[in-house]
Amino acid sequence: LGINGGKRILLYSVAHFAEHKILTLERHWRETEFLLETFKSLENVQVVISLPPVCRYEDYVGLAQKYNAVVSRDYGITELMPICDVFFAGTSSTTVVLAIGCEKPAVVAEFYGFKYSSSYEFGGGTVVVREREELLPLLQRLMTDEKFYLSLANGQKEVAREWILLDGQCSRRIAREIISLVESRRD
Repeated sequence: LGINGGKRILLYSVAHFAEHKILTLERHWRETEFLLETFKSLENVQVVISLPPVCRYEDYVGLAQKYNAVVSRDYGITELMPICDVFFAGTSSTTVVLAIGCEKPAVVAEFYGFKYSSSYEFGGGTVVVREREELLPLLQRLMTDEKFYLSLANGQKEVAREWILLDGQCSRRIAREIISLVESRRD
């Protein structure tokens, strides 16, 4: 990937809202540029972009160059997660579970107005950001404050058994969580 080993690695998992017709393609690109511009202002950080299967590598190469990022073409998110320092999900995503399992602090963008809550924010080392102006200060702190970074990494380790435990009971825990969320919405 041509990654500078002396830099912290921020793994950015692109959320392609246009494919799901949640946002227009134009807005998807504006949001992607906003995030990449925010990441570019971080010092001593290498951004690696992980694309969902629907995205075309060629569509992101120019943006990556513009914002000093690297687009992964040959490595999937499961291969990239262990080498990153911080994981960034463009929205609430099941990929956050990989960050939890790898004990990587995770940041989830939830400022698109979709109004779905993230169960990841209740304990552990995943931070859900709902206001754009909170994103850069949080990322700067994650990249420069080792004590804060370790508290989130340790938080992921603490909840990993709940999210990653492969004991044949995963479906039961997921069903229990869904039922709990549905019941809480009735109030």
